[in-house]
Amino acid sequence: PAPPPKPKPTARIAVALGLAGLVTACAQLPAEIDQAARGALIPAITSDRAEGFFEQYNEAVTGAGATPLADVEGGALLATSQFAVEEEQATGVAPEQPPVAVTPSVVLSPQVGEYPMWAVVTGQSSAGGAPSWFLLSRENAASPWLATLAVHPAEGTAVTAPLTADGAAVVADDAAVRRGDEVLEALRLYGETGEEPEGVDLAYADGLTNLPDHGLQLDTAPPEFGTATRSCAIESPDDVHWLQTEYGAVALASISCTQSVTVNPGYSVVIEEAGLGTIPGGSQISQAEISQNATFILSVDTDGSATVVGQRMQPIGMTWSVP
Repeated sequence: PAPPPKPKPTARIAVALGLAGLVTACAQLPAEIDQAARGALIPAITSDRAEGFFEQYNEAVTGAGATPLADVEGGALLATSQFAVEEEQATGVAPEQPPVAVTPSVVLSPQVGEYPMWAVVTGQSSAGGAPSWFLLSRENAASPWLATLAVHPAEGTAVTAPLTADGAAVVADDAAVRRGDEVLEALRLYGETGEEPEGVDLAYADGLTNLPDHGLQLDTAPPEFGTATRSCAIESPDDVHWLQTEYGAVALASISCTQSVTVNPGYSVVIEEAGLGTIPGGSQISQAEISQNATFILSVDTDGSATVVGQRMQPIGMTWSVP
């Protein structure tokens, strides 16, 4: 009799990408890549170029050099980094988890023939822990490479490795992309409503699970005090790039949620003495918009399940006014 099929790994036992290298397997190339034209395609980024990028990146995020953040970061990653600087300037308190240097270890670069280009790079943080994942993007030939998303999973967390073929990362097929996009939309709705999507493992999602409750806690406020709404959006949805895995697909993604509060005349919301982000403690506010971001690694499998591996929620913007 034929041997029984090997079990599909969970997020906990899946092989982690890191200094030990990349798990590879035979894989079919995506249908949209013409085999005859494959010789004209090139890796989006080489290992040497990735190492050079992270030398600049480390200088910028650690303040060891003169490179500004905007020269190495973009998208949601730059927005959260810039807000962290604003918050430190407003409060005088250094961040609990300051940026640290990263050494690239695995470059998952697809074969490309045109711009924009992108690649996923995993690296080892100087602070230790599980390998970090970065999405690097380059808009055109005149643009620099930028890190637009980054996830620093908790110690011991693992992620199913993407496949490679002929040394290049394999772009996910259309079916896997559709499944991934469906789950991503379900997670966006989860941020707004708090209703957990069926079949999605959130045990390692970290900050994503805080999005439904972020912002001002107004559960005890009387109905006539004003209004509070929450809206969520997938950051740069066109830049969510899916890589094929043995069991489906994996991608880095980011969701930001904004709580909008408007207080009626005669009422105000008093901020606790510790403050909230850039809002000083003791402030009596009549209006506020508070935005938080969760960036994560999303794995989707052909059996319909999905797993989220994330990091802590990060503020991305705050505005407020007083009566």
